[in-house]
Amino acid sequence: MVVGGACLLANAPGVLPATIDARPVLGFGIQSVAWGVIDLGIVGLSFLGDRLPPSTRERALVEENTLGDVLWLNIGLDAGYMMAGGTMIGAGFAGAAPAVDWASHGAGIVVQGGALLVLDAIALSSHPARLAGLWSLGADAVDAGPAAAGPAAAGTAAGTADTRDTTP
Repeated sequence: MVVGGACLLANAPGVLPATIDARPVLGFGIQSVAWGVIDLGIVGLSFLGDRLPPSTRERALVEENTLGDVLWLNIGLDAGYMMAGGTMIGAGFAGAAPAVDWASHGAGIVVQGGALLVLDAIALSSHPARLAGLWSLGADAVDAGPAAAGPAAAGTAAGTADTRDTTP
């Protein structure tokens, strides 16, 4: 968001000498700020609710598998963002009017998609080790916390059981 703010500020009247055209970074700045606001909103939503850690190994395996699925989905979306941004850059160079806006917005989207792809790939790279660590705990490993009491904490209440195969 800092880079985006700097790009937007560069387009404010009187910030740069009149001989320097800051318009090529305007779209990049808008995209950077917009994606930053979205990312902050996602972080804010993650703090809502009273989320307790899984109380059993099986529940932790289900949650880890779900995280892996979400990360793969995100990697696909990240690649799509980069392709859409690349298409916008190409449209700008092909003469879509105003070309500088298309290319500038496209560059912002490509950079954001690339950064998200790297972060998601890093998180996904540790997924197998986390699964192996959970499997090594043993079937009766339970997290000693307030959520450890009762069948609902184990994810066996009606409608909460995950039926995916969690064998290694």
